[in-house]
Amino acid sequence: MEGSRVQLGDEGVPIVSPRDLHGRSLVIEEKVDGANSGISFDEDEDITLQCRGHVLSGGPRERQFDLFKRWANHHRMALWEALGTRYVMYGEWLYRIALAGSSVHNELAVPIVCIQTK
Repeated sequence: MEGSRVQLGDEGVPIVSPRDLHGRSLVIEEKVDGANSGISFDEDEDITLQCRGHVLSGGPRERQFDLFKRWANHHRMALWEALGTRYVMYGEWLYRIALAGSSVHNELAVPIVCIQTK
C-alpha cells in the first residue's frame, strides 16, 4: 500500500495506491501478537510460568509479565484442576492499553493455543 514501509522480502511486490482500490471490496484484519507463554505444575503443585521456553523466575526484565503472573496465580486452582502434572498450557499473553480521553484503560487476555502432554 502506498505510504507503507517496504519490508525485507517485499521486493517486486507492487505498491498499490488507495485510488486503485476505489470501488473494490477491501478486508482489513488486525494483527494480534503476544508473548508465547506456558503454564505447568510439578508434583508439589508449584506453578511454572514460561515465555518462549524460558522459565519466568523474577527480576526487572520480566516486568511486562507482572500481570501474567498475577493472572496465573489468581486462577491457580482452576489451572491446577485442568492441567495437573500431566499437561502444559501454551498460549499468547496479550496485554492492551486502550487510551480513552485522559484516562488509561487496561485490558488483558490469554487465549489458549494448545494444551500438550508433558
